[in-house]
Amino acid sequence: MLTNYNRYISYERTYGRAAASGNSLTFSLMNICMFLFLSLIVVFLFPSGYPQINDGFMVIGFVFLLAYAFAQKYWAINKAFFAALLFGALTFTINSIYLIFYQDVRLLLSSMYYVYNAVIFIFTATVVRKSPDKANLAIYGGIIISLLSMTFICVAYPEYRNNRIIGPFNNPNQLASWSLVSMAILLILKKHKRLNLIDFGLLVLFAYLQTLALSKAGIICTILMLVSIPFTKMVSPSMRTLSLFLAFLLFIFSLQAMVTLYEKIQKVEFLDRSVSRLENIGQEGDDSLEGRKYDRFVKFPEYLITGAGEGAFHRFTEGYKPSEMHSGVGNILFSYGIFGFVAFVYFLYSVSKKNDKYFLYILMVLMLYGLTHQNIRDSQFWLFLGLAYSNRFIVEYDRNKKAAPSGEYE
Repeated sequence: MLTNYNRYISYERTYGRAAASGNSLTFSLMNICMFLFLSLIVVFLFPSGYPQINDGFMVIGFVFLLAYAFAQKYWAINKAFFAALLFGALTFTINSIYLIFYQDVRLLLSSMYYVYNAVIFIFTATVVRKSPDKANLAIYGGIIISLLSMTFICVAYPEYRNNRIIGPFNNPNQLASWSLVSMAILLILKKHKRLNLIDFGLLVLFAYLQTLALSKAGIICTILMLVSIPFTKMVSPSMRTLSLFLAFLLFIFSLQAMVTLYEKIQKVEFLDRSVSRLENIGQEGDDSLEGRKYDRFVKFPEYLITGAGEGAFHRFTEGYKPSEMHSGVGNILFSYGIFGFVAFVYFLYSVSKKNDKYFLYILMVLMLYGLTHQNIRDSQFWLFLGLAYSNRFIVEYDRNKKAAPSGEYE
């Protein structure tokens, strides 16, 4: 009891003034910017890879944060913030060096990707930590608006590529990645609360969009997230028991009537396409290590030390159309070398340290998806990390506050 109370007093002295100021107009404007950043993800005015209108609102929000820091003379560069900036600076340096020799605009854009993502992480973590209620509401609202908009576009105005819906994006894997990371954000927001009917509806829509995108890794990782929910505090004990009982009945039923069940699934088009897609795992060209460009580690081992930069792909594609690695995790190692990879792992460690097991599980699922798709440079992924990083402090603060003597620091 005394230990928790002392932690609470220490937290109050360190963050109390800043947390109290979280209700100011400045933080309200920052939360609005974060809401618009998430809500307008479906709006694409410029070519893929270039900043979009929602990025502009994130930049405006960060300007507000800098103005607040100057006005309050409050600068908090902790280990996680330092690790994010270090990784961003390292990627910027490597890409800038290669830009001098190859003049590829992709290297210029890549030089900015992770610096910008580090800014998103710091912005999200700071705003959530100092105005948790408003920030969580802004993120939740932004996720809802973007999900409803994305579902409407995919259903009312479907655009296909290789029989897969792409939504407002350039390819279906981007739709799958967005859906998966957005689901992860929702689960982190709700992990200490009970899911309501709206939340269950959102989860259903996320799963539905995955069946439209038909990403094998996306479908598998979505299932991994969904099956974890009954084992968390997000559902009541009775709901957990009911879920497990229904899952058991479904398993028994599927063993006894697999053929009949499969025939019924075939009658539901989007389910049938998802099952067919999963059945083709390992049979398509991009399912191989070579198809995902992992063979570059063998063909160009020198880049494991220096990093190859993220661009000028003609160096690695003889006789084929120049393309990047189809792996977020592999891309970090190949493009930025062992030092960049270690810097990124250190950043994830800084975020994960003292975080709960459920966050680690969700992060593991996202990293699993990142083995076969480019998701690590996704801005929403870094927002997810910022949210998860700050939420652990809010939970610890609330826990220690309850342990404080009654009437103290009210």
